[in-house]
Amino acid sequence: MSRLVAEHGSHQDHCPARREQPCQHCGKPTTHRSHGAQGWPAHPDCYSAWAERPTEQRRRDRAAKAIGKRQGQRAQARRTRLALEAQGFDTDTAAALISGGLVPVDTDD
Repeated sequence: MSRLVAEHGSHQDHCPARREQPCQHCGKPTTHRSHGAQGWPAHPDCYSAWAERPTEQRRRDRAAKAIGKRQGQRAQARRTRLALEAQGFDTDTAAALISGGLVPVDTDD
């Protein structure tokens, strides 16, 4: 089975049945895909030169950090909501507290 998959993968760049598309980087026709069957059409050299650019690396790092930050915020909101509901707050009040729409009254005076 793995031999069949390897043969299929090696055939992709040379297959005459594949439709040529312009390379996303240089514009010349190519049948090569930079990210497998679902990727952007790009010559291997064009894609590797583009992927190694420091500006592209910084952009990808910033995007990954932003995604991680949003995932952390969602996880914290979920933990806070569960804690508030465990303390007896209803779902709407807990959602309002998390979103900042409602500030709890301090009654410990």
